[in-house]
Amino acid sequence: YAEALRAAQEGIVLLENKRGVLPLQKGKKVAIAGPNANNSANMQGIDCHGVPPYLINPVEAIKDYATVQYSQGCSMTKNDTSGFAAAAADASNADAAVLVLGLDPSVEYEMRDRTDLLLPGVQAGLVEAVRKSLGPSKPLVLVLMGGGVIDTAPIDSLVDAVLWVGYPGQSGGTALA
Repeated sequence: YAEALRAAQEGIVLLENKRGVLPLQKGKKVAIAGPNANNSANMQGIDCHGVPPYLINPVEAIKDYATVQYSQGCSMTKNDTSGFAAAAADASNADAAVLVLGLDPSVEYEMRDRTDLLLPGVQAGLVEAVRKSLGPSKPLVLVLMGGGVIDTAPIDSLVDAVLWVGYPGQSGGTALA
């Protein structure tokens, strides 16, 4: 457990921390959404891994530090925006929001090249919906999970902090929290 946690912690990269919003204060109400927020299977990544004894995703781990309201918001690649309303409603009642977006093996894999570097599906739209509902003064944290480059330029002005977690492994959620 300790080695998996240390590896995940050392692998996380803080790319942006506008207004010094991170770390979030313990005990706050946090809205969490995104296709990778509660996706334990994607914690191990694309290939070359064994069967882990446990997988701790971001939703599970952040519950140890905050009151969490979770909704998926959108899928990885589909253009369905029907989940935006639930994610936005959660954000309107929260002190902060965390969106765990990015990639998975349906998007990046050996012999499955991406055609662009943007977030797949309607993930950027989820960022816009959550920011609008959250308001400008509450923190919006973007967590990027994946193995490839992701261009966040279209949404950079909407988020207060950006973390790159890669595929963080079995203790990735704990390391993020």
